[in-house]
This record gives sequence, C-alpha cells and structure tokens, in this order.
Amino acid sequence: MCSQRTRSAVIGCSGGPDSTALLLALGLLAPELGLGLHVVAIDHGLRPEARVEAEAVCQLAGKLGLAAERASVVVPAGASRQAQARSARYQALAQCAGRCAARFIAVGHTRDDQTETVLMRLLGGAGLTGLAGMALMSPLPIELAAPIDAPAALLRPLLTVARAQVESFLQPLLPLLAPLPFHDPSNGDPRYLRARLRRDVLPLSLRWRASLAFFLTDEMFAVAALGEPLSPPVLRLMLALKAASLARGASGVRPARCSASASCRRPYAGSASSVPPAAVFINSRPRSAWP
Repeated sequence: MCSQRTRSAVIGCSGGPDSTALLLALGLLAPELGLGLHVVAIDHGLRPEARVEAEAVCQLAGKLGLAAERASVVVPAGASRQAQARSARYQALAQCAGRCAARFIAVGHTRDDQTETVLMRLLGGAGLTGLAGMALMSPLPIELAAPIDAPAALLRPLLTVARAQVESFLQPLLPLLAPLPFHDPSNGDPRYLRARLRRDVLPLSLRWRASLAFFLTDEMFAVAALGEPLSPPVLRLMLALKAASLARGASGVRPARCSASASCRRPYAGSASSVPPAAVFINSRPRSAWP
C-alpha cells in the first residue's frame, strides 16, 4: 500500500550497507520531515539469494512501520550487465513512484560512489559538466518505458556521506539488523571497471592524499553548483589518477555525457571516521526547505 501523504518518497533498497543505512535514517527522520515512505526491494534475478535478500529488506521496513514491496525485474543480456540491471531497476522504481504519486526516488549513493563515478567519467573523456559527478537531486537518468504524468526526481541523500561513516552508523545496529546488510559479490568483480578502480587505483591514490574522496568530491560539488573552474591541484590529481588507471589497465570505458545540477550543496565537513547526527548523516534539510 502506497503512502497518501503529499510529500512522499520511494526508497530503493538492495539490502547492501549503503541502502540499508539510507532506509534506517530516512525511516527515523520521516516524521520530522513530514515525508511518507514506500520501500522497494528490487530482485534482479541474477543471483539465487536475491529473492531472500529482498524479503529481508521488506521485513526490516515492516519493523520500521513502513510499507514495502519486492519488485522482480528482467535484466536483458547485453554488453554491460550492470548497466542493464541499473536501467531495469530505475524503470521499476519509477513505475512504483508513479503508482504512489511519490515526488522522490531515494537511493544510497555515497561520497565514495561519487569519487568512483568522477574517475570513471575522467577515463571516459567527459568534459567539465560530466566531471561534476552525480547531483544530489536530478531527473532519472533513463528514458521511461511507460509514460508517467509527473515522474519522480532521483534523490541521493547520502551523496556527501563517506562509506566509512555508513559502516560506523550500522556497526552498533548489526545484531538488530541481521541478516542485513548483504554484500553483493559483483561489487568486487574485476570484470567491472568500478570494481577495478576500487581495488587498484583508489588505494594507490590514497597513499598520496589520504582525504582523496573528500578533496575530489568537494571540488566537483563546486563545479556543479557554482561553475567554478578546476583548481590546479585537482587538475594534477586527475592527470595522476588517469595515468595510474591506464597503467593498471582500468581504462576502456566510453565517454560519458552527464548533466550537472545547481541544487548541489556543500558536503558534510567532518572526518571520514566520525559519525554525524542522523539529520546530518543523510544531508537532510529543514522540513520547510524540502521541495
């Protein structure tokens, strides 16, 4: 059953650490934000355990008093299985948001995902707009298979939160969350460029600058929000990262065309090891500031 509240959001939750943290944080803050929530667990049918994981997500949502459903999608064969799965996932989330009259589709992309995305686009030859990375709020990055009167906007509440913060947020809750969160083995599969960057390039880069994720994504937010030029240190950093990626054989991605959003905000300025309050954790704005 979908929420009937005026301001509502569909949460896409895979049961992984990031989307589980998003589900918990939004579930706790929903009354304060006046936000109705509907949880969707996508079963891509690519792994035998995916159905059980989706059911576990729905059970957690039920414990939080949230409506939830499991949506099964068909991932067509193609050159990039991950890209096909992403498109199928967004199609399902968009259709659910349409049924629920939800204004937002919330997903669990983090600051670390942003760093990886910027590096992937750099390798693909993206221009300044593409290098701005993902926006906190943007249109869905797909063409909808079925028309929707008022498509929901894609919302990334964790985009300024480091993965280390997500892990710290979840750590004391693990006994209550079990068997969540799950870890998708494809995230470490070296056949995928993102996994190779995560495994080979980023650790190498972090030896040079320990705060790479904060440094790089701060710069990209400034580019997206203010149109500021890239600073010389970032230009040198990007050249070094591209050289390291090419040396490690992480290239081979097509150029990306991306749009930047003026709605980006400056990121949370705490350290990667600190755990911010729940409201800051999801980069929430006061209730009156929500669109």
